[in-house]
Parts: sequence; C-alpha cells; structure tokens
Amino acid sequence: MTEERLEQLVEGAAGRFDRSMNRAWEHRPVRLMGGALSLLTGAGLIAKAMPLAQEGRAAPRLSANRRFPTP
Repeated sequence: MTEERLEQLVEGAAGRFDRSMNRAWEHRPVRLMGGALSLLTGAGLIAKAMPLAQEGRAAPRLSANRRFPTP
C-alpha cells in the first residue's frame, strides 16, 4: 500500500467518524453524557493533584533559560 493510498484511507475513515459524531451530538442524551464525562474527568484530575501538591511533589518547574528542571 502506498503512502498516498494510506493517507486517503485514513482521511476517509476520519471523515466518516466525524460525520457520525456530528449526527450523534445532535441528540440531547449524548450531549449530556459528554458534558458529564468532561466534568467528572476534570474533577478526577483535580482530586488526584491535591495530595501531590500537599506533599510537595508537584511537577518540576522549568527555568527560563534552561530546558531541564531545576533541582
């Protein structure tokens, strides 16, 4: 399979998926579930970050002139 044919195949599949999601998004239950999933995902990330921040194990900060975390 050539690269060009593979690209056409992937773009076609992506287009079909996009159209089906657009049709599904028109239904209220799908929108409600999407919003609920988004809200719960955000709340879960915040809940998991709280203990790490309290223990001082937050993500390392990068200095302005270096590409690696400062100790």
